[in-house]
Amino acid sequence: MGEAYLPGVAEALNLAAAATEGLRGKNVPRTVTLSAPLSFVTLWLASRLDGFLSQNPNIEIRLNSAIWTDPNAELADIVVEVRDASELDADTPHLPNETLELVCAPALIGSLSTTALQDVLDSSRKIVVQGRHNVWQRWATKLGINLEGDVPALKVDNSATALEAAAQNLGFVVTYSSYCQPYLKDGRLATWSKAKVQTTLCLALTGSPDKPSWHPAHKVFDWLKQEFQKGKSTP
Repeated sequence: MGEAYLPGVAEALNLAAAATEGLRGKNVPRTVTLSAPLSFVTLWLASRLDGFLSQNPNIEIRLNSAIWTDPNAELADIVVEVRDASELDADTPHLPNETLELVCAPALIGSLSTTALQDVLDSSRKIVVQGRHNVWQRWATKLGINLEGDVPALKVDNSATALEAAAQNLGFVVTYSSYCQPYLKDGRLATWSKAKVQTTLCLALTGSPDKPSWHPAHKVFDWLKQEFQKGKSTP
């Protein structure tokens, strides 16, 4: 029952902070809570935060990293989640629809040049992310691949762990293009270009902050919206 009072308490504290700022005539640090998938925070957001925080030193950001779902998402100021683009309003900021990529350590990628993809997967470990969206199944259905094989799968609960496991030469993983780009860029992972599958899934910035206009959540939201737009304009 006490949880029902939390949004009201948070709002009261924000109003008190605003009043304090007016009385003191200087900025008072305020916290903006962002709820987002752990892998998005680790693999996409973290590398972009420095510039924003440098320009906005009085804004404190709290990152609630979600695995599958965040039980406290309703209390967050801003929410990023994986959604189907067909479910979104036309004005909802989102990254481009995700491409599913088959990635692995560079040492393994060479086998795909000499052996059929199905044969390679039959004898290789699959690193499976257990989550709301079964990306292995989406990918396999599109390409006509049978996911049964001779090697037991390695199952994890988030894409960041799956990608790190793949980089350690533990097997193949199917993942979102937004997540694997840092690994591909620095050469820790390689992708098989002939096995990419386009989806209607995307990372979306759902809902604008339900805060007074002076609240810094709006500044964080607008910054994220701009970053998402940059992502959509990148070839």
